[in-house]
Amino acid sequence: MIDGTNKVQSLYLPEVLTGERLFEISVGLPGDQLYQLRVAGSGILVFNDYPLEIHTGMREIRSGNQVVDSTKLEFDLMRYLAENPDNTKTREEILEAIWVKDGKPYVGDTHVVDVHNSNMKNKFNAQLGEQGIPYPIRTVRGVGFVFASKPRRG
Repeated sequence: MIDGTNKVQSLYLPEVLTGERLFEISVGLPGDQLYQLRVAGSGILVFNDYPLEIHTGMREIRSGNQVVDSTKLEFDLMRYLAENPDNTKTREEILEAIWVKDGKPYVGDTHVVDVHNSNMKNKFNAQLGEQGIPYPIRTVRGVGFVFASKPRRG
């Protein structure tokens, strides 16, 4: 545990029913933003202010018992941006990070990212919109996309 402006706390919890170790890390950043990452087995991304979990090993995006359907690229887009919360990524950075096939980078229109984001947003809103959970990826016009760790209401 480190105290001060940038607080870092880590906690080891004993083996749970699955027999896997569960680690929980909370990081306090300047401006009182608190991010939380829990890793159990293959990994779960959890955000304090978002009722959303990204299960990286099972490749699932869930809120409570509800799983959001996603394609491989839609899931990879959500995971990549969620692993870099509140950090705008350009289309080129996203393509370089997740649109690689057979070791070769994607060649083509960068707006393919917009299409996959739009498809994911439609699925997310159809499945979780009734619960009042806003879509976490925002378009930063002329730049790219950002995973907002705190939901914007209204």
